[in-house]
Amino acid sequence: MAFQLDSKDQPSLADMTEAAIKILSRNSMGFLLLVEGGRIDHGHHGDQANYALSETLELEKAIEKTMSLVDEKETLLIVTADHSHGYGVIGYATRNMSVLDVDNTAKGRDNKSYLTSSYFNGPRGLMNEIRSDPATENTFANNYTAQSLVSLSSATHSAEDVPIYANGPYSELFHSSMDNTFIAHAIMYSLCIGPYTHQSHCDNKPTSGSQFTGFRQHSYHYVVFLCILLYNFLH
Repeated sequence: MAFQLDSKDQPSLADMTEAAIKILSRNSMGFLLLVEGGRIDHGHHGDQANYALSETLELEKAIEKTMSLVDEKETLLIVTADHSHGYGVIGYATRNMSVLDVDNTAKGRDNKSYLTSSYFNGPRGLMNEIRSDPATENTFANNYTAQSLVSLSSATHSAEDVPIYANGPYSELFHSSMDNTFIAHAIMYSLCIGPYTHQSHCDNKPTSGSQFTGFRQHSYHYVVFLCILLYNFLH
């Protein structure tokens, strides 16, 4: 897939998500769908924030489309990430400044501007050359590569905690800080599979979605639709 900023005729992530949900919804037993905004990660690996952030907005559209198509009473929707990236907002730019622009409040010790947001390492890390002034560059170009501290062929992941958001049945299981391995157990618990088959909330019988449209929290037996949207984001 091309980055959406460069795409002319390919379907968007939201388009593909909609098509997948409409096809999978034909199964009366429900479905599990994994949607990954994988090009966010690709943009960050290239230190190309414009690509990464625009792909994040594409993921937001896919989430909005999902919520418009499914019944939140029957659908557990999880949004999370598998890692963070060495990217962040730095300096003291004023509130109305774009994160793609140079900081408008200060300059570096070399009397050159620096970006409002940048990367710790990546393709434009300095080696022996003199740093260029980003104020003389088109930092809003789709494929603009930001300066970084350490020169690497590809920017690396980082180790900050990543967010997790959930909506629908058993969404209360996903909160606070948790180990990433807990997520798989929470999903299995909500679906009554694996070691959680005989829990009190399960009856071990697969059911169709229409039977439980009016259930109360904790009174149903099976989560019929489980949509997981997995994305990579900066923190």
